[in-house]
Amino acid sequence: MKTIEIGGVKLGPDRMPVICAPITAGSIVEIMHHAEKIADSPADIVEFRADWLDDTGFLNSNTVDAALRTIRNILPGRPVLFTLRTMKEGGKADVRDDEYVEIAEAAADSGYIDAIDLEFSRECVSSGLLPSLMRSKDIRTVLSFHDFTRTPSADEIIAHMNEMASCGADVIKTAVMPQSDSDLLSVLTASEQLKRTCETPFILISMSGQGVLSRVCGGQFGSVLTFASAGRTSAPGQLDADTTDMMLRALYRASRPPQKKFKMELTGRGNIVLGGFMGTGKSSSAEKIALYADFKPVEMDQIIEEKAGMTIPEIFSELGEKAFRDMETKLCRELSEESGLVISTGGGTLLRQENVDALKKNGVVFLLEAEPETVLARLEKSSVKRPKLEGHMNRGYISWLMKQRYDAYTSAADAVIYVDDLTPGGTAVRILSAAGLIPD
Repeated sequence: MKTIEIGGVKLGPDRMPVICAPITAGSIVEIMHHAEKIADSPADIVEFRADWLDDTGFLNSNTVDAALRTIRNILPGRPVLFTLRTMKEGGKADVRDDEYVEIAEAAADSGYIDAIDLEFSRECVSSGLLPSLMRSKDIRTVLSFHDFTRTPSADEIIAHMNEMASCGADVIKTAVMPQSDSDLLSVLTASEQLKRTCETPFILISMSGQGVLSRVCGGQFGSVLTFASAGRTSAPGQLDADTTDMMLRALYRASRPPQKKFKMELTGRGNIVLGGFMGTGKSSSAEKIALYADFKPVEMDQIIEEKAGMTIPEIFSELGEKAFRDMETKLCRELSEESGLVISTGGGTLLRQENVDALKKNGVVFLLEAEPETVLARLEKSSVKRPKLEGHMNRGYISWLMKQRYDAYTSAADAVIYVDDLTPGGTAVRILSAAGLIPD
């Protein structure tokens, strides 16, 4: 299976499934309220269900444009999936094929969407006409099929999804209704086979409470995305986004490979660089490393504040985030010329490749990783102001931001230290042991 991106969010194999939260609202005011709830959730993608506008008589190109603009303004960092779900497939829209094409084209031309859900049962979709049109506009396509009456056999599901894939879809999706536990097994069996044989990323869901397991463990069988609510649900069996995120994280934490032993020969000449999200204990662990070994602790944020004569929040407020990031980069270059340092980086330092390159010139990067609950509990006890979390000091937003940074963090890391159950002293011992500076 290949990996694709929707608005910068990666979907593909060997990754935790992406969470998509639907907006199901019939007016702009309701849409605003729903989007604000999603802003504090761990959802990676937001789905705008335009058919809810049809249910209230407001479905037209002007209202769709206004709704999408509203969503973009409230959720600027999250890709938007546009969906016009028709009554035949469990939605609220009652439109002809020409109207369906017209609305899809208007959404694509709005400049506010990253992907569009197209119902494969429509002739304008299965013929390839509408998918082709969307591709010409640089819009990712999700070809979908929903059966609210039954669950086809695993072989039928596979055959139908392969047919959808042959239309050149970026993602294929099927959601079915279970009548028994064996129906859930049919969905998981089909998923496992598609994981091995299908190149196109897929979403395969068993609906209702009986099929809820597929929404949580589907990723283990190959499904790349799951739907979860941050308010009103859009289909039977959806869990809320925070619960889904916690369950997915628990599953993927339990299945990750054992931490590898990582030996290096610093002997005081190179630098130890501590990276990771805010609240993972970089500063306190650096102090302990300095106490246990012959290293000088360096706190990057503190040095930047001293040089600028301003606090980090003041720099963000008065000079802007870019100015702060440029200060970070300059400091990374300066520190790379020194040795025997244990450097505590800021939460965003490793997001710039030039910073990583500079720090690795004479150092080894340890990524300190923690769960969102751990980070939140630590930050709530801290008096330090966090500009990136202003107005969003909650588990859901922290989880979303952590996922935004995950690829950059892991790419930069020479070794990962999981710190949820560690004190700063315990973290320091793990790092020094991994560095070969103290016995195991």
